[in-house]
Amino acid sequence: MAVIKPDMISDKVTRKDMLPLSFLKMSPYTGSKRNMNYKLAKTEVPAETEAAAGADGGKDAAGQGTAPEQEQKEPETRTVLRVLTWFGPYASDATDPSEMETADMEFSDAGIDAAVEYLNRKLEEAEKIET
Repeated sequence: MAVIKPDMISDKVTRKDMLPLSFLKMSPYTGSKRNMNYKLAKTEVPAETEAAAGADGGKDAAGQGTAPEQEQKEPETRTVLRVLTWFGPYASDATDPSEMETADMEFSDAGIDAAVEYLNRKLEEAEKIET
């Protein structure tokens, strides 16, 4: 039987709390720390391009409308690590989405590190509100 020592338990989210990127490619990961719950999931979002942002208003460089075949293209996407956070006793499926906060990180090991920092900031913010 393993013995859990007090110095083994952290009040913060650590990199050790997270599963590797290879797991996140296949399945979402949920966890909790104190009163905060979180979920990390691979998500496809629209790629950020000038055309997608509407910078040209749907016109080409000559000011002409875009051709119909150009409008039929599949929208480009990029993969992100979506981090959902919420407080309370319920799982993500039983929590109203309006009570969750969302942040997107790069889908990489650096993105997981950024997610850990983000989650710890959320914990600190919640602690300040409680006191």
